[in-house]
Amino acid sequence: MSHANPDPVCGRPPLNPTSPPTSHLPARKRVVVIPTYNEADSLPVIVEQVLRALPIDILIMDDASPDGTGDIADALAAAEPRISVIHRPGKAGLGPAYVQGFQIALDPAHGGDGDHPLGRGGEGLRGAE
Repeated sequence: MSHANPDPVCGRPPLNPTSPPTSHLPARKRVVVIPTYNEADSLPVIVEQVLRALPIDILIMDDASPDGTGDIADALAAAEPRISVIHRPGKAGLGPAYVQGFQIALDPAHGGDGDHPLGRGGEGLRGAE
């Protein structure tokens, strides 16, 4: 049996659809990754809806929105410990924002093990930006 080449984005081998369920793995923190660019009007609404609907953390990935979305995200994070924010240096795209967000959310050093918070306002995410 040959091994498939690793995914060029994350460097991991592709998922095997015939592999057994992963319910035996330790529980991980559940995180919604919300990439943003110029979402000043919609971000507070979607964050409030997600927090009300689910017992979950939110990781906002802002791509240096010129409309102040990053500042709004910081204010939301300051008011709610389940919200963390990563400020990316510029508009880098939706896909890369999700990939980086998932990598952070799954990394135990950033709280992805479920035992530590991602960090209020990003304090648990130092070094991730």
